[in-house]
Amino acid sequence: MNLKHIVGQFSWGLGIASLFLGLVTLGSGKIALAVSLPGTPLPGNPGFILEFDEAGHGRIITDAGAVDNPGVALAGGGLVYTLPVPVAPGDVIVVNPLDISPDNPNGFSDLLTFDGHGLIYRSLLDEDEAFPDPADVAGLIFPTTPFTILESGPEGNNGFVWLVDSGLPSYTVYNGISDIPEPSTFVLGGLGLTALFLVGRRRVAV
Repeated sequence: MNLKHIVGQFSWGLGIASLFLGLVTLGSGKIALAVSLPGTPLPGNPGFILEFDEAGHGRIITDAGAVDNPGVALAGGGLVYTLPVPVAPGDVIVVNPLDISPDNPNGFSDLLTFDGHGLIYRSLLDEDEAFPDPADVAGLIFPTTPFTILESGPEGNNGFVWLVDSGLPSYTVYNGISDIPEPSTFVLGGLGLTALFLVGRRRVAV
């Protein structure tokens, strides 16, 4: 075996090693990026969908199906929803432009806190609300976090979605309802559906 052959083999081995180290570094970077978003399943865990609201109604959706996941009320306000897999911890702020005021310049409305195994959902208490929801907290503190999501939908039935692009083979979505519709909203909606049903029957009869 001559020197040229030895140098060639060494260079080939060095190239393979560099490629391997590069892939490991890239993979580590992706994992670090993935778990940086609060609520992201830790590596090796499947994704899921959590649907929840400020009244304690919750549902977990996985590849195996959907199961009820009611929130547990905390003393002083707030709800804890248990998560099916461990996730990256952290806070996520929910803002609502309609809540912007001199006392609330950011429109701070709700706070999602991921503690690793659960989601703590807190909503800023509206002093004009006669019957506070379990998630409502008086004087909710605005935390320091770069993660913010925006409420959308009509006032009284606002919602928000925290979508985690984890880079995993599955999905992770937190679909929350910030403001529960007033009973009158359900009544009006029911009357509207009843009217449509009656009009439909009348047309069929004609």
